[in-house]
Amino acid sequence: MIRKLNLILSERTGPKVKSFIFSHGFVRLFCGILIGCALLIAYGAYDYVNMKWTMPDARMLLDEVDGLQSEIDIRERQIAMFESKIDDLQLKLIRLNHLDQKIRTDVNSAVYIDDAAAALHLTGMGGALTQTPGSLEMNVDDYQVLIDNLVDRMEQLDQAVMKRSEEFLLLWGAIKEIKQIRESTPSISPLQGGSVSSEFGFRKSPFTGKREFHSGVDIAHSNGAPVYATAAGMVVNAGYQGALGKTVTIDHGFGIITRYAHLSSIAVAVDQQVAQGEVIAKVGSTGRSTGPHLHYEVRVNDIPVDASKFIPEQLASNNPS
Repeated sequence: MIRKLNLILSERTGPKVKSFIFSHGFVRLFCGILIGCALLIAYGAYDYVNMKWTMPDARMLLDEVDGLQSEIDIRERQIAMFESKIDDLQLKLIRLNHLDQKIRTDVNSAVYIDDAAAALHLTGMGGALTQTPGSLEMNVDDYQVLIDNLVDRMEQLDQAVMKRSEEFLLLWGAIKEIKQIRESTPSISPLQGGSVSSEFGFRKSPFTGKREFHSGVDIAHSNGAPVYATAAGMVVNAGYQGALGKTVTIDHGFGIITRYAHLSSIAVAVDQQVAQGEVIAKVGSTGRSTGPHLHYEVRVNDIPVDASKFIPEQLASNNPS
């Protein structure tokens, strides 16, 4: 058994000789180190070759992960946008409902309009999702289903808002018409003070003594007292008119006109717009008259109606008869 290793080195150009003696343990250690280095080099070479071989697949996987993450980010932004849109639409619908109720309360309207919100079961719609799933819990198909549901909900709200807006416009139009009718309806006295001297309907003529139809209400007052328009409208006649003497006729729209006769003077002209309560003339006794008074007449679709119905009760109660 070899105990030692003797290594002799000599030079070609001379007799010089070097001798090295290594023990058996040293030789074994040296050989082990060489073998370990060889194994490390072989493993490194194998790992390098394997990494080079699998690198394209790794890059593809990384690109796919980046693409999926980008798509998830886009989907989440879409969801946030749709939810914001749903919140806006629901807020508009709530405001329209409140405004609709306020208008109904103010005008005491009895018009019935279907409640679009109730019909579509919109209670609780909009706002954030009850449970927003994490990006790792949902695949592309799940996101598409969620977005489709949000689109459906948004379309329902959009349709409800449009329907509510149309109903509101109809209601507003009806209210405006009611307001215009009220403004066009005589509702104040044409004179301050005075008393009813001859009522509407059949009466005994103060000139012939025969029975005749009186188409207006006569209000006795002092000569020159101001005469007021009992509703807003347009003057369609302002001048002398036979037995009625100096006369003013105002068209209030909706087939309603008022006539003021036996005037001493006229303060308006044809085609002039007048407001309710505006002075249009003065009391007189022109035409066929027995004394200073105002012949006040209300016609609806050119049919005379009882003008006393449009005069405050306190004036009617002054009737001496």
